[in-house]
Amino acid sequence: MSAFQRQSHACVITLQCIFKDVSYNENLLLSDEIVHITGNREVFVKKLDLSSLKSIREFADDINRTVTKLDVLVHNAGTAHTFGQKTTQDGLELTMATNHFGPFLLTHLLIGKSKLVVHFH
Repeated sequence: MSAFQRQSHACVITLQCIFKDVSYNENLLLSDEIVHITGNREVFVKKLDLSSLKSIREFADDINRTVTKLDVLVHNAGTAHTFGQKTTQDGLELTMATNHFGPFLLTHLLIGKSKLVVHFH
């Protein structure tokens, strides 16, 4: 279910900036578009890099401090570095960190506030 489909429900939509090639400002423009289309003013942009354990922990700490509950957590990040392995600052292979370890850690850190987790690739 996309952010646009959720608009008919009373909800807060949090967009995570996870792609390094998409700027924070571009994500703010997307959030403005969602507000304009849905009329839902509860749209927030927060920085998250799923390949960075530090970024995941900071994001989860922020969500755990500022959000009372999460009805749905959608994992929609994915990357594939097939031409040469790249390593994260944590020493993990980038594809595994972004596609598997990052979403797992994020879910683990937020599971107390979540009712449903959906993983798309």
